[in-house]
Amino acid sequence: MNKLGCRPITAILFLSLAAFLYGCAAMNTVVHVKGAVPESTTAEAQSGHLELAFSGSPGANLSTGELERFIDLNGKQDLLMLPATATGSPLAPCALLSAAKTAELANMMFWAVRQPHGIRLIYPFAGSNILGQYDSEFIRTEWTLSKIEPNKAADILARLVVFRSGGLSAVLNTFLASMNQGECLKLLANPEMTQERMKAVDQQHLVWTHTTPVKAYIAEYSRETGHLFLDELLKKDFLTKTNASKSNPFSSCAVLGAFRLAARLNDAWNNQLAKGVFDAANRPEFSKHAEDIKGIPFMVTPSARMAEVFAAVFSAEILRANELTSQLTSSATENQCLEEVLEPGIIRKRLLKDGVELPLR
Repeated sequence: MNKLGCRPITAILFLSLAAFLYGCAAMNTVVHVKGAVPESTTAEAQSGHLELAFSGSPGANLSTGELERFIDLNGKQDLLMLPATATGSPLAPCALLSAAKTAELANMMFWAVRQPHGIRLIYPFAGSNILGQYDSEFIRTEWTLSKIEPNKAADILARLVVFRSGGLSAVLNTFLASMNQGECLKLLANPEMTQERMKAVDQQHLVWTHTTPVKAYIAEYSRETGHLFLDELLKKDFLTKTNASKSNPFSSCAVLGAFRLAARLNDAWNNQLAKGVFDAANRPEFSKHAEDIKGIPFMVTPSARMAEVFAAVFSAEILRANELTSQLTSSATENQCLEEVLEPGIIRKRLLKDGVELPLR
């Protein structure tokens, strides 16, 4: 592994210390990418793969019947005593904890790429083999993605997500390795406790094995497949394509979908569920859970019912996020999705001019 240092955090208003630690871990996630410089800092990852938050993952592409399957599983055994890796359900507590932390980090990235100089807070150390070939270009454009040629900007955006996803994956694998579902459920009810526990993860002894709950929301691609997806982003006609996200999970429309999902899950977790202020109004799928959700004491002691409530909320938010993103991007080009990442609302404004009005939530 090449030894890269952690860039100091300056002018940080939104990014948490935990996100920075994930970045430090990611600097040990070395992925060989063509064109990287200098040669002395280039090495291939031992496992030879690229990771991507949400995009292409089974949890983020949840089927409508998954909640019913989880409820059935939950009712047949003492689920909370099972190890984190004992079930492949993307709605099990440990998988949802993975989803929540993935959403938190991706939401921070969504914020950072839109801010002047914000990319400096999430960019690898100079000369990295994932983004090193763009170092000088970022300096010339004063660290602003919108000033970089669009095909390159799409490539950079995807690589940033790969870089940060790898670091988060390593921390989550280490964090969840010795947990059971009940412990994960307790942490789901307390984001602040989760944050403190994750900050204590030993960065020198990370678990690089990809565990079931982490794979539910951070997809893995072989190095060869990942390179093919990245290469496609640089083709001249790629930005004019629509629905490219269905065939290329590294595309700007796919990354946009991941960011939108992250914003929704992060809000549901940090701002609503954990505070017992979830607004179930006009959401019939939450009606039978409304009183539980609003009762903070209910969230203190892990129970099968509590696991069902979290599964129901996350499931509904994932399905709704995917539905709304599909409506928003159904006729959008890759270039328009890239613009939407940098300026949220621009596609909606275009649709409104065409007489198409989309729901806000």
